[in-house]
Amino acid sequence: IMSSVFASVFSVTQFVLLAALPHADRAICIGNECYSIYPTTSGFNQANSICASKKGSLMTVRTTVASEAISVLQHNLAQAEGEFWIGLQLPEGKCVDSRTKLRGYQWVTGDESTDYTDWKDNDSSACGPMCVAVFSNQTWGEKPCNATVSGFLCGYSYAEMCPKLSELDDISVIYNTPFGIEGKDFLTLPPETMAIISSLSLELHCLDIDDGKLGWKSFNKEPWDCRIKNGGCEYSCQVVNNKPQCTCPAGKSLNDDQFSCSTLSDLCESSPCHHLCVNLNGSFLCMCNDGFELTDDGRACEDIDDCQRNPGVCDQQCTNTEGAFTCTCYEGYRMMGSKCIDIDECFETKKYLCQQECKNSEGNYTCLCSNGYENDIKDPNKCVCNFQECLPLKCDPVVTWQCVCLEGFILSEEENGIQLCRDMDECTSNHCDHTCENTFGSFKCSCREGFNLQEDGEACEPITSYEEEGSAGMPFSTGMSIIPTTSHPEMDNSILTPGALLGLIIGLVILTLVIIVVYYIIKNYSNWKISTNCDYNTTEKDINLQQVSIGAASAY
Repeated sequence: IMSSVFASVFSVTQFVLLAALPHADRAICIGNECYSIYPTTSGFNQANSICASKKGSLMTVRTTVASEAISVLQHNLAQAEGEFWIGLQLPEGKCVDSRTKLRGYQWVTGDESTDYTDWKDNDSSACGPMCVAVFSNQTWGEKPCNATVSGFLCGYSYAEMCPKLSELDDISVIYNTPFGIEGKDFLTLPPETMAIISSLSLELHCLDIDDGKLGWKSFNKEPWDCRIKNGGCEYSCQVVNNKPQCTCPAGKSLNDDQFSCSTLSDLCESSPCHHLCVNLNGSFLCMCNDGFELTDDGRACEDIDDCQRNPGVCDQQCTNTEGAFTCTCYEGYRMMGSKCIDIDECFETKKYLCQQECKNSEGNYTCLCSNGYENDIKDPNKCVCNFQECLPLKCDPVVTWQCVCLEGFILSEEENGIQLCRDMDECTSNHCDHTCENTFGSFKCSCREGFNLQEDGEACEPITSYEEEGSAGMPFSTGMSIIPTTSHPEMDNSILTPGALLGLIIGLVILTLVIIVVYYIIKNYSNWKISTNCDYNTTEKDINLQQVSIGAASAY
């Protein structure tokens, strides 16, 4: 408890002492140096203590620039004709030495270096302790350190300063320096200076922002008006929805402090793209696979509907797929290259499509029937004869008398030599158990009352009592057309019939026999000619003829 009380008493005492300190009338900052003037009477040591409390010391006037700064500070000052302490003193026990610039005096900083002096009296033999004051004409004069003068000058040295904020017509900035001077005419400002912008309700502080580098910083956690020091942003400040925001260049990202940016070594490592990412030294580019395109955000990829975007990309049918498309043709067409061409079904089909005549059309074909025939309703590729007699379905081109008829018809040769197909009366073959009705090219069986026609369409079975109950109200007989499953082989004009083949074989045999007979005739004729040309006597000739005759007999 006592320590807390003591701390409180010490804080109050310190506040009272600081409040009791004299305030500087005006100040000026040049480069990294600031100077202030206090028109308050005091002794040398007291003045130096006051400067030290402001983190400075009595002013060291080492250059003409510092001397001119004193002239500016004294201008229009009420006590301009007075004397003001500067930080130069002669230690006790040491006397003036005219051989040096400072005559043996030392700066309060402990050194004797200087490029400038302006002594009022060149002849002096004083001994310390003595101190120096500056007069209104900028000359230096020696005075006892315990003497009281009109005021004193303080100097402040800094490693780095903050630049003055750029002012706009509607924005005014007041600076509050750490040595107690407020003003708006400073060119540079020392650390811990506070800039007050009342119109924006903004306070900025000159602070270390990066390893000794000073800058204006707000204790707010978000950017301020972009017109003032770029809103505090490291790179760019933009107004979005009437609110300032910091943005970073390509290859950098905004840090959590909302002001600074950090470099990303490889932006593609975070997989920002839907398909492909190309690193561009601090930036990246998103690309899509074939058949896809980038969306408005520049990162996602969406499928391109090639069929919709390019209606003529396919000759007939287009089907869009993921990242591609497929072209197909209508039925009756085939793809050749990128075009659809008609298929000639009548020419290309190995088996006959039509029973009689085939007519190709664009993308299709039509089966036609000869005179007297018409297309089968159940199978349009086949032809049916709905008359008692029809011309043959097909005849052999070599053996013209061999023709083929439809099922249920039989070939018949008329008196005039014309081949006709007449309807066959299948009922004469007793196919049906009960009643048979002949039809063109077929027949139909039916049963008497009390019988049911079976699945084979020919047999009739008695109806059982169970079937009678379930078939009440049914007709007494049923019938069906029977289309025999066995069909005559269709004739192919390019293949010989058995009759034609038999005729060809007989012709080859006869030709072979003729060749053999001609061969033996030629051979016998040659032997006879040789024997008649020999010149022998009668006896010998007879003998020779006999021998030839015998030889000929042997040969046969």
